[in-house]
Amino acid sequence: MKKLIDIATLIAAMGMTLTLCACSNNSDSGSTPAQEKYVIKVAQGVTGGTVTASAEQAEAGTAITLTATPNIGYIFNKYAVCAADGTAIKVQDNKFAMPQKNVIVAAFFTAKDYTVTFNANNGSETPATATRTFKAGESKDLPGIQELEGFTKIVGGKTYYFVGWSTNSNAKDITDCEYGDGALYTGNQDITLYAVWIKDPVNDITISPSENGKVSSNASGADKDCEITLTITPETGYKLDTLKVTAEDEETVEVSGTGNTRTFIMPDKNVTVSATFIADEFTIATTPCQNGVIMTNKTAKCGEEVWLFLLPDDGYKAEEPVITAADGTKISPYKSFGIWTFKMPGQNVTISANFVPAN
Repeated sequence: MKKLIDIATLIAAMGMTLTLCACSNNSDSGSTPAQEKYVIKVAQGVTGGTVTASAEQAEAGTAITLTATPNIGYIFNKYAVCAADGTAIKVQDNKFAMPQKNVIVAAFFTAKDYTVTFNANNGSETPATATRTFKAGESKDLPGIQELEGFTKIVGGKTYYFVGWSTNSNAKDITDCEYGDGALYTGNQDITLYAVWIKDPVNDITISPSENGKVSSNASGADKDCEITLTITPETGYKLDTLKVTAEDEETVEVSGTGNTRTFIMPDKNVTVSATFIADEFTIATTPCQNGVIMTNKTAKCGEEVWLFLLPDDGYKAEEPVITAADGTKISPYKSFGIWTFKMPGQNVTISANFVPAN
């Protein structure tokens, strides 16, 4: 039988270390020995759902029933059962026969496709409607005003302005927008979003482009004294450094709030929103080790090169260090002139090292 490579890859990706020990029941002297039982280990943390087995241990030949439960937005794809020696075990009708070995069980799930339909809601015919396909849990930017050139609404000679999207076709105000201009949407169901239009706002809101993150507004323009909400979205490994709202006469507009949501009160002027993002700093932890010392930084910023020194005691030498990110990902270091280096990811890391006899 072929080796089940994807199970080994799956278990490694989840950072699992499995030690499967066969269990046996020792009978009393003079009685019939109990048949040996083998362990059934269920892999956890698989994206899209969970799987259970009808037993945690079983004798060889026992029929084991598997039950897969997809998360919302996912469908079951297949089971994978692997013996401790890497041999693939056939699953049929959600069951497999227990071999004379410990086994690992996993299930794989596929994200469903969802359609978001954008309705112009009596706006112009360019575009009148459009659709986008999302996979469950996938996030994409919704169409913003920059993508919708010519997307307008004129009634009785009065121009209306697009300010965002709503699930309510009767939405008529900025506060009715569930998704602002260019907002991030996560697919989880088939849905229709309606364009929200407001009458000729006096003042425009301009978002300046920024690196390593972005800012979106719940409106592209507003009348005086309207409360405007800004959403800050840093890229992985970065954080907001500065956020400014400036009126067209260079007057600074006060911004309120903390975290990634801020608000300001619209003045009777056009405004520009600008932001800068800087690399976030993450911690570097070292595990205790024998026969040597690990020397490195305590913290580093995302993308920085980190130097790592392994100093063995007399009579010992250092093996390649193991660098593990907070999500379990292994980071490969590089060695040059006796010094190990690695690039800091956008998360905390832990370093461990092994020192062995030099001879």
